[in-house]
Amino acid sequence: MSLIERAKNKVTRTLVDSLFLLGQEAMLYKKKLGASILMYHGVDKSESKKFNLRHVGVENFKKQILWLKTHCHILSIEDYFDGKFNPNKFNVAITFDDGYENNYKYAFPILEEAQIPATFYVTGLNNTEHKIIWGDANNFLQKLYPKDRLSIDGVEFTKQGDDFINTEKNKSLSDCCRNSSYSFKEKLNSVLFSAIDLNDPQLLDYWKLMTDQQIKEVSKSNFVSIGSHGWFHNNLGNIELNDTIKEIELSKNYLESLCQKQIKSIAYPDGSYSIDVKNAAHNLGFKNQLAVYYKHDEDTQDTGIEKRYGIYPAYSWCNQIDKMFE
Repeated sequence: MSLIERAKNKVTRTLVDSLFLLGQEAMLYKKKLGASILMYHGVDKSESKKFNLRHVGVENFKKQILWLKTHCHILSIEDYFDGKFNPNKFNVAITFDDGYENNYKYAFPILEEAQIPATFYVTGLNNTEHKIIWGDANNFLQKLYPKDRLSIDGVEFTKQGDDFINTEKNKSLSDCCRNSSYSFKEKLNSVLFSAIDLNDPQLLDYWKLMTDQQIKEVSKSNFVSIGSHGWFHNNLGNIELNDTIKEIELSKNYLESLCQKQIKSIAYPDGSYSIDVKNAAHNLGFKNQLAVYYKHDEDTQDTGIEKRYGIYPAYSWCNQIDKMFE
């Protein structure tokens, strides 16, 4: 990006911030039409960025929901795919990935009170020994592991900066997880749980998942629904297709048995999928599929899959909204 482009971006961000500060942001958006799916992850009490950059503070989340309710038409993910848009407003669907318990504790009551539709996408990790998503396990190891070296399934890693690196393959621990099956991730989890007390109350909001009972309760809501986020939170586009098919079928059966209703929506963990994965999910009954970014040109014409816009606390709400309306 050139210096001129950076200067223009800075001026734009400053203008947007100023209009929001003055309560005049409607000048920017009152004539904006279109649609976008928002992707949240966690909600916490303090909007801490210590372990990841995905958790929005509960007070900010409430303000964001009320802002969206005032300025946009918010619809369910099913209505979004069915094209039930308000032609006179910008249309928004709200999603949450990963199925954290903090979604249940903090986001769910706000959405219920505001009567706002949303979908929580959950994994099948409640059926495993270590009920933690591998990305969170990796983050805790980076920040809290007491040694500079660790071994996962015979692969050696050395702490370099903020990550553990396998110098032989010049790959980070994160990259190794993205391209591995769950067996590698489970060994990573075993190392984590043996070294760090994750039941520290200060840590729970950053890894603990909804229980089966909480998932069932959410599924009974008139506003918030449940969707699949895979079984192990594997990167489904990076593993063998047969393993992917088993995972999404297991996930669908598990959630349908738990919630006693059809599960037709899937959000791909880490945004990872392929054409074959997409077709397999469709054949298994997933009518609505969510990516992060489109990975293939043909996806832009496929009405069964949609990209999403991530909401993160590292950026001001007003500038994120400005990008959403582009």
